[in-house]
Amino acid sequence: MEAKEVKSTKRGISQQERQAHLNNWKISGKSKKEYCLEQGINYYTFMSWLTPKKKNKVVRSKPAPTVKGFSEVTLPIKSAGSPFARISYGKTAVGNTSPGES
Repeated sequence: MEAKEVKSTKRGISQQERQAHLNNWKISGKSKKEYCLEQGINYYTFMSWLTPKKKNKVVRSKPAPTVKGFSEVTLPIKSAGSPFARISYGKTAVGNTSPGES
């Protein structure tokens, strides 16, 4: 087997040339590495051609820091009695019961 000369060039490859290489590779029946070696294409560059580029990159922001402490709760005053509130977290409940509950 004769070693092929590896083409090393810094020029950019057009989208049409990339697509032609991808089509030729598909119909060649060769592995990606084998095709790249024969064509003088960097394997990782070839692999990047197979992955579509994301046009709108999602920028993930960090969540707002959690503030520890107390929060003020304003309760409406009912005309039939005093205000009541019950705060529950899981099976734990804190607060007064409403009128009529026991």
